[in-house]
Amino acid sequence: MATWQHHADYIRARNVCEEVMIISAEDGSHYASAPESFQLREYLATVMTESGEEKEETINEAADVSQLIRNAALSNPHPKAPKPTGSSMPVNHGLRLCSGKKQMQIRTFADEECGLPVIYGKYPKGGSCVASAGKVIIIGQFSELKDQNAAACNDTIQMMARYLAASSWPSTSTSSGDSAGGVSAAITDAQAKISWEPFCKQMLIGKGNVKECAICSKGDGKVYAAATIDSVNNGKAVDFSLQKYETEMTQEDGTDKLVPINESASISTLMGQQPGMRPASGLRFNKVKYQFIRGGIDDDSKCNTCHGKKTRGGCVVSVTAGLIIIATFDENINHTGAGCATSVSDLAKYLKSQGM
Repeated sequence: MATWQHHADYIRARNVCEEVMIISAEDGSHYASAPESFQLREYLATVMTESGEEKEETINEAADVSQLIRNAALSNPHPKAPKPTGSSMPVNHGLRLCSGKKQMQIRTFADEECGLPVIYGKYPKGGSCVASAGKVIIIGQFSELKDQNAAACNDTIQMMARYLAASSWPSTSTSSGDSAGGVSAAITDAQAKISWEPFCKQMLIGKGNVKECAICSKGDGKVYAAATIDSVNNGKAVDFSLQKYETEMTQEDGTDKLVPINESASISTLMGQQPGMRPASGLRFNKVKYQFIRGGIDDDSKCNTCHGKKTRGGCVVSVTAGLIIIATFDENINHTGAGCATSVSDLAKYLKSQGM
């Protein structure tokens, strides 16, 4: 599982950035980019010196970007951010990306939520956002010629930077799937969190038609990451999970009986069966029951997908090779079932294409 590449691909999938890159904050080493051609390069270029003379110099974009972020952290330390290391050094070549022309740095500041440095760059008909996420730097570049704008690019890059800065860090950047086609058992909770939590928040909640969501293991229903509107927009704790409890259920003879419910096991069993199978106890998430209304292969993602309904809301569940995606919607806040289904389908389609 190429962790950093997933992040880069998903940022770009929002269509607010023409190009996205993730690099090491320490030395600018390349971790991931979308498209692949978006790279930081080293080359000779003619630059203007402070005295107004032209001079040919070697430009190392990776070293320059790392130093620009370091300078920003040192010049404006923030109580929420880790203490910056290294020393401040002038970057005479300015902000340059992928052999591009020098960009005008229109703003350098500390993100108000996490305190980490952010740089906004501008060039004719486009611009960039460079944001520190602690151990990595995220770079997004937008093009006004493709109807992209600075506000959307900046918001997306800073949002992902906040998530990564607050996440636990995996020991490696990749993990492989297991022989059964599911996510490897070697993936730790920390790796799962950094791999999937930003996707829940950005690609499901962030698209505006999902109230609560989770990404789980197909094998046992273990929740890898979850998010809610309140946790994303208001910084509250995530109040969405798969639970174990007992509830009264009407039996065939008309009597009620207390029955144990294991939401993780139930959804894992259901999504491992043939498409269209009806769950015996309904679709249940976070102690809420949804009436099963239909199931089958989704036209776009080609994944087994179930749809549930409750008063003024509902849920969509889709399964890929090794993951289950769960999302709920709320009509009271202008969500639609179709919008929720599209968000889930988009995510499932990508994960399936990556063999996950």
